[in-house]
Amino acid sequence: MTTERSEDEQRTDLDELREELAVTVTELAHRADVPARVRARREDALAQAREVGEQAKALVAEKAPALRAAAERPPVLAAAAAVLVLLLVLRRRRRRK
Repeated sequence: MTTERSEDEQRTDLDELREELAVTVTELAHRADVPARVRARREDALAQAREVGEQAKALVAEKAPALRAAAERPPVLAAAAAVLVLLLVLRRRRRRK
């Protein structure tokens, strides 16, 4: 049983095949264009790095007052530690005499 298709159906099928072939050729061309893919990946990586940098800037700006306060504390702690060491040294000297 042979079914003959009309000329319009054949043209429709042919048009669909052409569209599928065009998509396939475009995909293959994209895969073969390695430099363009590398550029796209580089741009993505740069965009991500910029975003991380902006987040880091925001975090530093947010935490800056606490960091400054922490940076000012060590001289006070160092002075207290120096006084404690001095007292311990003087106490040992007194015991040895």
